[in-house]
Amino acid sequence: MLNNEEKIVWRMVAMVDGDIISKDHKKAEKAIKQTRNAVVKRLCINAKIDYPYAWWQGSEAADKIEFVDKFLGTLISVISGSKVRAHDHELEFIRYRVPQIVAIFGPKPTDMTADDIDSQGNWHFGEGDHEKISLLGSTLPVPSDIRSKDQPTKQEVIAMADAQLSLDNCPGCNGDIPFGSIILITEFAHLFPANCCDNMIWFNQDAETDLEGLE
Repeated sequence: MLNNEEKIVWRMVAMVDGDIISKDHKKAEKAIKQTRNAVVKRLCINAKIDYPYAWWQGSEAADKIEFVDKFLGTLISVISGSKVRAHDHELEFIRYRVPQIVAIFGPKPTDMTADDIDSQGNWHFGEGDHEKISLLGSTLPVPSDIRSKDQPTKQEVIAMADAQLSLDNCPGCNGDIPFGSIILITEFAHLFPANCCDNMIWFNQDAETDLEGLE
């Protein structure tokens, strides 16, 4: 029987990189929310990106919550202040990659400019050397006037080409193609980040562009 100073609370426990995160609250939904936020903060610290406040809102909220919940265990009721016993929460060790965390919680490609993309196909979303992500294997939103209605709005970058070998001049400013310029290739479209005029120039798959120097 509980004494007058003991009370029952809800406890949610998560595990990130083997470390235990625990949150207690009298309301179950609060315990879950606080634990989710703590998990996202820890993942963002590991990925060296800013914590995105209100990350649970927006069009991609459901997918983000589903990902975060993989780190969470079973919600149980406990005596407030009692010792955390991780095995009671059926936790699993979840493996993840830093680029994956950046893609989910970091800046979005809609914020990307041509000057942010280097010759290796990395998107530099911040000023630090570590604040970059490879666009090869990433998904990019393709403008509606470039893709057909039956093609996906977001497409994966599957290859890169040397822009100097593929284009005679820049379609944006008609100037020479700078050394190290690339073309990012998806299944249905091509993107030329024109560093010479800082334009993001899209081509559809049927554009008459001979892609050479593929990687």
